[in-house]
Amino acid sequence: MMTVPTNPTTYKLFKGDEEVTLTTTPTTTKVVNDYQVLVEFLATEVVGEDKSVVYKLVAVDTGNIESTISLEIFEKCTKPAVADITVLDGTTLDHMGTLSGLSCTGGKTILGSTGATCTNGVLTWSDPEVKVPECIELAVETNPADQLVEVGKETTMSCVSITTPVVVSSVVWFSASGTVYTDNSPSAAPESGTARNVYTSEYTFTGATELNKVSYQCRMITDTQKTVESESAIVYIVGIKSIAATYPGQYFESDGGNAEFSEDGTIKFEAYVGPGIASQTAGLALETTVTVTFTAGVAANNLTPYTYAVAEENKKTGTYTVTVNYNKPSGANGAAAYITEFFLPVYQFCKVAELPEVEGGTWSPTTKVDHRGYATLSCETDKYYMKGDGIALCLMGDAKSVFEELTPTPTCNPTTELFEKCGPLKIPDNGDVVYKDDSSAYFICNAGYTLIGAEEE
Repeated sequence: MMTVPTNPTTYKLFKGDEEVTLTTTPTTTKVVNDYQVLVEFLATEVVGEDKSVVYKLVAVDTGNIESTISLEIFEKCTKPAVADITVLDGTTLDHMGTLSGLSCTGGKTILGSTGATCTNGVLTWSDPEVKVPECIELAVETNPADQLVEVGKETTMSCVSITTPVVVSSVVWFSASGTVYTDNSPSAAPESGTARNVYTSEYTFTGATELNKVSYQCRMITDTQKTVESESAIVYIVGIKSIAATYPGQYFESDGGNAEFSEDGTIKFEAYVGPGIASQTAGLALETTVTVTFTAGVAANNLTPYTYAVAEENKKTGTYTVTVNYNKPSGANGAAAYITEFFLPVYQFCKVAELPEVEGGTWSPTTKVDHRGYATLSCETDKYYMKGDGIALCLMGDAKSVFEELTPTPTCNPTTELFEKCGPLKIPDNGDVVYKDDSSAYFICNAGYTLIGAEEE
């Protein structure tokens, strides 16, 4: 484009000193008091190593007003022909043109750059590898599968490559939190008659409660540091996260059915329930297995709380076994059902009313005794003295807690019998005197006290 003061009608175009034929008639446009001239022509030759050319346009009927046009010529880039990459077909790419998102067909893996830019005939490959890409037969054929893993049990995830001519030197297993395992010796199974192998890596881990709903992938790394990654697989933990029994103090208080001293007790557990598990049940075992109902709470993060209020008929001395069964969804790894047992020691209180009634004597405490605790018999002071075993230990029996057998059975006898002999002995503080017969006795202390001095007289 040139600007002249008058409207020209005749033009000449020169490249250097050589006149060039105009391919179209120039057009003029009046702008205020001047005229702008638009000229179109075809530049047919590049002059010089700098790939530039200078043209001169002359408006003849305006006194040969001239305008110089300098052109710089840029070359296109020739794309390499790369098998299995459709875009790289040997054709050209314009100056400042770009390639991006290159990928391989036929399930192959691209190694090298996935993009390029053309600058004046030079094709520059993009980071990170900055090289002409190629397609190789490396891919994960068998991806890790979603798994249900029982708490505390082992499971194994597998990652298997296609048959490949490259060497897979290591496999990294990772989650969102980072690398969890590096397999530096993946198994290589050779293909008969070729230099190709199938590579397999396994990751074995134990089902821990904090692994619930964690996603894992494997990354296969070649000896030239090329990589390919698998699809992700989610691990769901199933089983019991926690279980606890709540009693008044440490034990149930019950008389074995009549509920005279009945107190409330509950058993609670939290159960992981992975996807596809249709139901979960719990059984409570004492002398025989009984079916009880655990009430499910609101599930969160595949974790459901369950609570069972212990029925009076189940408040018995013994060991509770809670069995939780899981039905495995089809296609999931692991066993068909998960059974977990928890042993909960539950003991009754011994009832003092079950001890022999002794005339002239009183048992202390008066109503109940803790398991492994004692009841002590005291005879009415100055009127009676004790013969026999006056301390009863509360132990676990076959069906309920019972006091140990008292041998001999204690009695409270009139002190007048002693006056005919040596007379009554002084009863120590926090203790008592037990008479074996009319001529011998021994001292005992109440629970929590220790005897100092001679035990027997």
